Amino acid sequence: MNRPMTKSCNHSDLANAALFRVVIVRMRWHEPTKTYVARRTVQRLSKREIIRCLKRYVAREIYHLICKPHPTPEVPDVSHA
Repeated sequence: MNRPMTKSCNHSDLANAALFRVVIVRMRWHEPTKTYVARRTVQRLSKREIIRCLKRYVAREIYHLICKPHPTPEVPDVSHA
């Protein structure tokens, strides 16, 4: 299904494209992901369905990394009065 061309690229389209790239790379090089793909293939899921599941998983992973509070580094006091 072809989408009509738009003047500007939607942010969700960019995010979706990034997730897709991450999933494709993981499917090729990441051993746990390769094992998952093999298991889901045996369960007769299509490659498209497997990619959809993996994209959801990666999105959750990224969300938790972004939302996790990070400790702020100590800034040394450089004022010498």
